[in-house]
Amino acid sequence: TEEPSTVWFYLALEWLYVHRDDYADPLEMVEMLSADFEFPADARALLRFTRVQPGAPMGPDAMEHRWRDYLRAKSREFAARRL
Repeated sequence: TEEPSTVWFYLALEWLYVHRDDYADPLEMVEMLSADFEFPADARALLRFTRVQPGAPMGPDAMEHRWRDYLRAKSREFAARRL
């Protein structure tokens, strides 16, 4: 039983990812959503101002890749839930 905010955060990020071309800086929007949801710990790697593992690629392409990976992982996690 997770917090409803976890699901809402995922849904907001998923929607934004689908519509990212509609925004001049979608990564800024990710940061704004993260702030709205009190910076979820499992999504810190999606923030440009957060250090990731040493040697991890940086830049917009790497950030978008981590964003996509986060969404896939959460999608699998939610799909595996039992009601």
